[in-house]
Amino acid sequence: MHLGPYPLERLSRTSATPDDSALPPMQALGFSHDDPESLTHAMARYMAMFDLVRDGAVNSKEGEIPDDPTERAQHLKAAGYYFDASMMGVCALPASAWLADPIRNPAVPALGEELAQSQPASFAAGMDMILADVLESARTVHGPIGHHSHAIVILVEFARDPKPGEPGCDWLSGTQEPRAAVLAAQTAVLLSSYLRMLGHEARAHSASCSDVDLARLALAAGLTLPDGGNPYVGQRYALAAVSTTLALALIRPWRPSKTAGKVTARLGGWGRAPSKGHSTATPMPGASFAKGRTRLKPSSAKPPPPPSSTTTACRAFPSVPTFLRGLCLATWVSRCKTTPRTRTT
Repeated sequence: MHLGPYPLERLSRTSATPDDSALPPMQALGFSHDDPESLTHAMARYMAMFDLVRDGAVNSKEGEIPDDPTERAQHLKAAGYYFDASMMGVCALPASAWLADPIRNPAVPALGEELAQSQPASFAAGMDMILADVLESARTVHGPIGHHSHAIVILVEFARDPKPGEPGCDWLSGTQEPRAAVLAAQTAVLLSSYLRMLGHEARAHSASCSDVDLARLALAAGLTLPDGGNPYVGQRYALAAVSTTLALALIRPWRPSKTAGKVTARLGGWGRAPSKGHSTATPMPGASFAKGRTRLKPSSAKPPPPPSSTTTACRAFPSVPTFLRGLCLATWVSRCKTTPRTRTT
């Protein structure tokens, strides 16, 4: 589970500190679009929700977790892959990654006020508890985190581009980076919430609200090269991260080869068959975008009507219910792990 869909373990690593001088300073990702019907406008509210709950109260009782930093890192990487991250990395927070002027999402204050005056519209089990946790996170004053020592870095690749003129895809035009950024932010928020429930400080950082430079963290965590490219997905990705005080095993940066934009590979890793690689990074390239990753078999039955914009949107970005279900899962797992136990020798 912790290895992920790409064979990152086959790439050679180096213990040398990577040179990040070629990386440009991080800029906030905006959620604006000239087309009033673009999906970008709807995603802005989702991103603000994730940025609103990126930090919160820390459980006063530490949960029972492995003492081995490697096992901890593998557990958190596996969780990230479960939440559909494309690649996961872990690094020590380099001094060059701290932003002199932290990036803040301007939509967060208004959303916080709106939630503070709202009431849950559902009586589903745990919904009131989730809203209370969200409001608590929203009221949390985000102090300095210079003492955070480690970072979990999440990379989410862009989805396949719809072909020009595909039905139901007009409002997806120009939304690749925001869609990937929203999914990366969701994973970061879930992992940071999980760590805080286990009694360890953690804060999520997204493309629109961050205290750290995500590109420099990705380089240090072995997810990108000094030019910002990735050997499998190039520049087609978005990033998020979780800074924490929990000690984790580090993933060394890649060792670039003499060929620009490449990394050296080593023998090994034959025990598993990764689901993605250079030739399989784009699943089912010949299928209709609305059908996702599955190509339907030919049939004599009447073909289905063209997909609507709503159908296409369901595959375009994660929904708020998905986020809430994730919080429920993290809450349940945390409470199971923080229940006092007696050990027998």
